[in-house]
Formats: sequence, C-alpha cells, structure tokens
Amino acid sequence: MSQLNELLKEAVDLGYDMLFKAADLALDAVLPACEAFDPDDEGAFLLAAVILSAIGADGVLSAKERAFMKELLDLDDETVDSVIDMYDIRLADIVDRFADSMDEVVKAHVASFIIAILACDGNVSREENLFIRKIIN
Repeated sequence: MSQLNELLKEAVDLGYDMLFKAADLALDAVLPACEAFDPDDEGAFLLAAVILSAIGADGVLSAKERAFMKELLDLDDETVDSVIDMYDIRLADIVDRFADSMDEVVKAHVASFIIAILACDGNVSREENLFIRKIIN
C-alpha cells in the first residue's frame, strides 16, 4: 500500500471532529497561499475552487462533506448552494495552475486540507484519491 493510501486510511479513521481540527489548522496556511496566487478577492475564489474540485472529483457531494464545508468556512445554506452551483471544469484548470505554483510546504498544507475534507464522510473514492495525487505531484 502506498504512503498516500495509508495516510488516507488513517484520515478516514480519525473521525469528523479530528478531521475538522486538521482542516481548520491547514486552512491557516492554505488561505494565505490562495490569496498570494489570487489577490483580487483575497483568495476566496481560489479556495472555493480547490474545495469544489476536491469534493467534485467523484461527482458526489455527500451530506457530511457539505456540512463539513459549511461549518469550516462558516457559510449559510444559500452561500453553500451558490458556491456549489459555480462549479465547472474550468475550476479544475485554475486549481491545476495553483498546484503547479506551490512549493512543497504549501502542497503539504493543501493536501492536508483536502484530505480532511474528503475523509470526513468516512470514504475517499478512487477519483478523490487521484485528485489528491494530482495536487501533490
């Protein structure tokens, strides 16, 4: 089993509360990196693109992933719906460019952030796994 697969299994086993804490800590490093890459809106659009590309990787937004995103970013239901509605394949291109610009430290924080979000529903799909690999490579 690869190191990433082992890490994903460990993340799934952590449970919602621990994953939330991990995502919240990673967010402190991810948001400034998003802002540096996309200063026009203080990185908010890029952060949304990263999250949506991750949870959209398998085409399924679980109720737990939705609740996790809502709580983590302190969003109301209407805002969550509008963020989800803006997802399209072009966001993946933006995230790819962002990933290409990251140094190893930022990649580690972004990967931790994404893993916490994806593992919160107790499952990381094959497509989600591939998305994480794409970000870190």
